[in-house]
Amino acid sequence: MTDLGSNYAILYSQPVEEGPYVVISKLKRGIYEECNKLSRHSFIRFTDLGLAALYAAREMESTALVRLENASHLEEDKSWEVAIKLSGFRVQLKCRRYKDFGSFPGSFFISIQLMGKKEKISQYLQKLTGLLRPNPYEMRDWGAFIKKTGTVRAYIVNTWVEGLGFKEPVSSYRLYAQPAGEGSPLMHAQLKKGVMEPWAKMSMYSPIYLTDLGELIINTAKEISENVEVKLEHSSSFEEDKAWQISIGTPTFSISIESSRYRAVGKFPNAFFIMLDLSGELRDILGFLMAFHDSRENLFEMSDWNSFTKKAGLKRETIAEAWDNLEENLKSLVSNATVMNSQSSLTQKVVQRSIDSAGKWIKKAEKRRIQVNIAGEFLAKARNNLQAREMAKAFDSSLKAKEIAKMIISYRNLSFKEIQECQAAIQRAKDMNLNVADSESVMDAARMAVKKGDYENALFFAMEGLEMAQNTLGEHPGE
Repeated sequence: MTDLGSNYAILYSQPVEEGPYVVISKLKRGIYEECNKLSRHSFIRFTDLGLAALYAAREMESTALVRLENASHLEEDKSWEVAIKLSGFRVQLKCRRYKDFGSFPGSFFISIQLMGKKEKISQYLQKLTGLLRPNPYEMRDWGAFIKKTGTVRAYIVNTWVEGLGFKEPVSSYRLYAQPAGEGSPLMHAQLKKGVMEPWAKMSMYSPIYLTDLGELIINTAKEISENVEVKLEHSSSFEEDKAWQISIGTPTFSISIESSRYRAVGKFPNAFFIMLDLSGELRDILGFLMAFHDSRENLFEMSDWNSFTKKAGLKRETIAEAWDNLEENLKSLVSNATVMNSQSSLTQKVVQRSIDSAGKWIKKAEKRRIQVNIAGEFLAKARNNLQAREMAKAFDSSLKAKEIAKMIISYRNLSFKEIQECQAAIQRAKDMNLNVADSESVMDAARMAVKKGDYENALFFAMEGLEMAQNTLGEHPGE
């Protein structure tokens, strides 16, 4: 098992670019010589990752040696093994195929084995991660990678995160959502370079649509962090597909968003879902998830659950539960003292957003003439806590205010349903000439509670009246 505190570590990464091309005959003798793709020499595709690994080593020692130890002669394979040696330290790079079908480098991974003194490993990783894309651990096809290597995503992510030097515990989330709109088009070629440039209608270049959700995720990340890098990692070349993967990197957390088709027939984006993977420092995950979670209700609702389940292997209950548990997860993050005891501007932003969200739910309830006095009390308490810079208490109170407001709104909907069912049961009993005076009396109390906006008691009375009417009907089944 990898242990970055020991003298050995192994990390896995997905190369993005196949070049530079390095001459095999020279590299076998320890000479690094690049060539072009049309060269008469045999070469290996050293990839952007291989080059970064070599640069990082030579930043530490300009005399670092590099040598090709093995390379496949099969055109469809393209695997190779390269050793980089420094004094008291060694880096072993292995490029291997993990998808049975697919082009290079999208179907390949590189393992980076580090052997040497702990200090050297730590120093090397700091230099290497500074040369790589924001989330170097993300594979294009995790299912195929896990099947090939037997190594799960969480293990790989945490190994990299430890290497990136995060000071706080690392958390990760995977969520699924249904985009509602295709969003504004961007220049496909520019986004590959990490530049978000709007697409012009008369442009000769092709556009890419990130959907309303993709745009929301990017904007939320920019709100939480000042330095955000957005890059198109890959996209489908088929017009009817429109699948893509975007990486979003910040100094302390990273996001991968992927668009995939789940309905064989249907237009973009209704026939597509977005998969969101997020990992990094707890404090920043908290900020992002809170902002994103409050953006739109029922983000997870797919337009066709049968097709989604068939494609992703996940049922609605599983996806809904992940979203329903999100606030509980946020609460557990709040309990981490290193997260919420900080007086940083980010922490204040997170708490203020939570308070604003609770306020919106209370207003929503008040517009429907629903009594939310208790929720209002918690909201006032949250604002006082924020003023006193008691961040954890403020956040907790704001969540309680929101929960109560949402719960009472649900009571309203349930109470109407129960009242209708109770009225139907009472009417059936009356049609049978049965005495339902007690049920009607309780129903009157339910209606009075509704008029007052007291939906909690309205639901209680309606349920009690329904039970009484059903009992009366049960006692006279044949009449």
